[in-house]
Amino acid sequence: HGLRDAYRDLHGFAQTPVTYVTTKGNPKCYDHTFVSRHFDLKACGYCHQYRKELKVSDHSPMWTDLEWIANPPPLVQWDDG
Repeated sequence: HGLRDAYRDLHGFAQTPVTYVTTKGNPKCYDHTFVSRHFDLKACGYCHQYRKELKVSDHSPMWTDLEWIANPPPLVQWDDG
């Protein structure tokens, strides 16, 4: 549907942040923001202090700064052939 992963769109795939640590101690990245072509992605990141220091959640919340695009580019369809 033309959605993109906000964090990876800005930061690439080289460094995957740890946003959740399982009960077995395995770090994972489960928390994402998906953005349509109707938004210009300005910035995004994770608030790790809620998970690491304050311990109010076992997930790191994500923040995203977006700007509405009045005339978005057309949706690019995948070639299924």
